Amino acid sequence: MTRMMDAPDIAPDAEDLGAVVAEQAERLFERRVDRDTLAAADRGEWQAELWTAVEEAGLPLALLDEDAGGVGLPPVAAFGLIRLAARHAAPVPLGETMVAAALWGAPLEGPATLAPGTAPDGHGRLARLAFGRDAAQALIHAG
Repeated sequence: MTRMMDAPDIAPDAEDLGAVVAEQAERLFERRVDRDTLAAADRGEWQAELWTAVEEAGLPLALLDEDAGGVGLPPVAAFGLIRLAARHAAPVPLGETMVAAALWGAPLEGPATLAPGTAPDGHGRLARLAFGRDAAQALIHAG
């Protein structure tokens, strides 16, 4: 008679977690980024449904530490997600939001963008900033 032993609690290591998140992101972008999505983005239409799917997948939290409510991926794995988004030409500020959340140290509500200490147009407006019209917040370097 074989005795069943309790399996030890084995937490996936960062490499395994990174692979799982990357696979999830790949499937998301394959399903959600198509010609219609890209054409609408080219017309300046914010891709709210795509962004919602990206948020629901937890991708913007990839760089944020787990104890702060994030995924806690190592930078190499997290930046791999940005490469996936770029390969699919996903018209959302995933990289900007990932970096902003990590620098802020907490999850952000909605998409974010990053800005230099001076506004790109020289007049204090962020309209020419990547995703400036659609970002819920901008993390501004004041240096």
